[in-house]
Amino acid sequence: MKGLLLALVTLMTACATAPRETDANAAWHRGDHPRALALARAMVDRFREDNALSEAEIRKALTDTTEWLDTTPVALSGDTEAPIGGTVDLARELRRDLFATGATRTLRAVRAISRLQLQAFAHDLIALTWRLEPWQGDTPKLASLGTALRSLVVKTAALEALEALAHPLPSGPP
Repeated sequence: MKGLLLALVTLMTACATAPRETDANAAWHRGDHPRALALARAMVDRFREDNALSEAEIRKALTDTTEWLDTTPVALSGDTEAPIGGTVDLARELRRDLFATGATRTLRAVRAISRLQLQAFAHDLIALTWRLEPWQGDTPKLASLGTALRSLVVKTAALEALEALAHPLPSGPP
């Protein structure tokens, strides 16, 4: 009984101290972007520490992957055309790519959101930092990374995109 009680107290303490996605989303929604970023960053750091990867390894892999994405053309599949008489819903397509199982599609969507400063996707970026399911290495470049490193590359890219949304660049003349 004493062991069960100790396990229960340990579990409750862990749950109370672990950052929660809902807390980060609530903070972002309230406009407390620094708090949301701190929670998301804590989650990415925790994942990094749990997988014993260094910040330098992740940074190098992210830089290499970013350069590769910038120089590799997007291969379109047959299902990308808009239906006859219809339009493509950009938000729906970006969300579909964000939550894809393949790392390449997710990274391209994250980069588009960051570059276009699409604030409506902040909560989706937060969700990526909490994602437990690993991304598949859907290209030889990303398949060459280990599962944990590949996931941390995507999570770090999502975190950086979220930081860009929290600190948007000014537009137009001052």
